[in-house]
Amino acid sequence: AIAQRNLGEVEKANSDLKRARILGYDGEITPTQVTKQPASTSPSMNNTNASQNTSVALPDVVKQLERGVVTVQTDLGVGTGFLIDNSGIITTNHHVVEGAQEIKVQFGNGLVVEVDGMLGAYPGYDIVFLKIKLPKGGYPKALSLVQPNHVIEKAQEIYVIGAPNGNEFSFVKGYVVKARSGAETISAWKRIDRVNFNYDVNCPWIEHDTRVDSGNSGSPLMDASGNVLAMHTLSLRSVKNVPYRYAVDGRVFGELLAK
Repeated sequence: AIAQRNLGEVEKANSDLKRARILGYDGEITPTQVTKQPASTSPSMNNTNASQNTSVALPDVVKQLERGVVTVQTDLGVGTGFLIDNSGIITTNHHVVEGAQEIKVQFGNGLVVEVDGMLGAYPGYDIVFLKIKLPKGGYPKALSLVQPNHVIEKAQEIYVIGAPNGNEFSFVKGYVVKARSGAETISAWKRIDRVNFNYDVNCPWIEHDTRVDSGNSGSPLMDASGNVLAMHTLSLRSVKNVPYRYAVDGRVFGELLAK
């Protein structure tokens, strides 16, 4: 009876800890996040207010984070992007804007802003950096990218904001399946769909299970601290109709942006 009672107490404690992590309570999220990831400066589930006010809820945090997310509107279609620098730099997938004659971005408050120019395009990584014009009231706070040495764990919970099928600023959550090298990912694609994409073999990927669709291209995959782990890029289906979803690893963004 004592052993059963102690086991129940442990299970309850684990359940409470998991809930605390989701709601943004101060404390350990994963060992790697505590030891290797510096504190985020963006609105996050572990920001100062969240750690001092244990009543903060996930919906409130999402409202803060989605201010840095945009819907990318072109004459060819709709995708998603997000601010990565407070000077007005956004990123999205290269294929979202490739060949487009007109590009605008829309913020969650409905404000539409024109793109001022392209700062860098990396088709092999399916990444593009765009400079947008200064909106009224200034730029929202940019989302924080993970550092190159950050460890992304399997089964790590992730949060995605995007525009699946044009349904702007939709929120879903899921899990990391595995962080994969470019070579490993390209080999997997050939087995899954017998396709040969022209991606750089050095581009690392994050496989995930989040429910995404067309229009989610360019969506940020965020961890429990609000840091961008990756950017959703493509989905495949096997011959048995099993979905496989891949995002460009966010640990390469800083290096590309600095070029």
